[in-house]
Amino acid sequence: MNKAMNPIKKLAGETVIYGLGTMVPRFLNYLLVPLYTIYVFTKAEYGQVTLLYSYVAILLVLLTFGMETAFFRFANKSNKPKDVFNTATSLIMVVILVFLSLILGFASEIAELMQYPSHKEYVVITALIIAIDAITALPFAYLRYQNKALKFSSIRIISVVITISLNLIFLVAI
Repeated sequence: MNKAMNPIKKLAGETVIYGLGTMVPRFLNYLLVPLYTIYVFTKAEYGQVTLLYSYVAILLVLLTFGMETAFFRFANKSNKPKDVFNTATSLIMVVILVFLSLILGFASEIAELMQYPSHKEYVVITALIIAIDAITALPFAYLRYQNKALKFSSIRIISVVITISLNLIFLVAI
């Protein structure tokens, strides 16, 4: 009976840790909304930021094309999960390079389409955010595959704290 409880306790503990790694960053970002909407941006500017982040969410799904799930499936079936990781990462890197090449090549036209004709930099910065997020998706999946819940959550939370700190520095202090 005790042995049956250990896997359940382990699962419950890891679920809490992975949950914290997902929920804490979202909560911290949520706390910034009043700062952004009251002190930093007008409603129209914050609307533009929100629209750009909606593109981030959609494009991130398209660029990773479910590779995290595929990685788990094939890594569990393979006796060489590192090879599966390397193959999946290589594929995502090629897609990211093509994506960035297209975005950088047509940034002005895309900005005009998005009705930000004088802000080509919005398109470029958003594309870089998407590329970085897509590149980090598989390493995070690999940490989960290796059952490194604490490392996974710690890195996620630390990266959000750094991002929030940079936001505060650039948008408030500078």
